[in-house]
Amino acid sequence: MKLLSIFDFLETQFTGNKRPSERSIKRWIKSGNFPFMSIKMGNHIFIDIDSTENTLQRKKNPLVERILNNG
Repeated sequence: MKLLSIFDFLETQFTGNKRPSERSIKRWIKSGNFPFMSIKMGNHIFIDIDSTENTLQRKKNPLVERILNNG
């Protein structure tokens, strides 16, 4: 498990000026649309960049699953 703060995550995972804002990352985490596991410690959020579980895969929409499975 390798934990990075949101700031460090943005610095190491994105280059150039096309990176998302810290606010966007927090919003994605809160809504469950962020592909890495995150841990909140006090007022700080840390991202586990070694996480192999994709949080997007754990949140399945029952309607979409029914449509995909039944054709």
